Amino acid sequence: HNITINNRKEIEISGITDIGSYNDEEIEINTICGLIYLCGKNLSILNLDVNEGNIKIIGSIDSIYYTDKDDNSTKGLFSRIFKQ
Repeated sequence: HNITINNRKEIEISGITDIGSYNDEEIEINTICGLIYLCGKNLSILNLDVNEGNIKIIGSIDSIYYTDKDDNSTKGLFSRIFKQ
């Protein structure tokens, strides 16, 4: 799991497993290390490869924070679409 931020305008995250809710101010990302919330302005998912576990997001990044890995209170977008 790696995070690379370039000038608070671009972020690349590896180790993702799913994408939760998202809009242009907040993106919820499930990773192998827990749930990440990325907050900012004009956020847009530029590249997403769930099979490889990579995402690239552009926009103005204000904050990024983790929540507990075992918190199953939210399910990701792909989990909701492809119910098992």
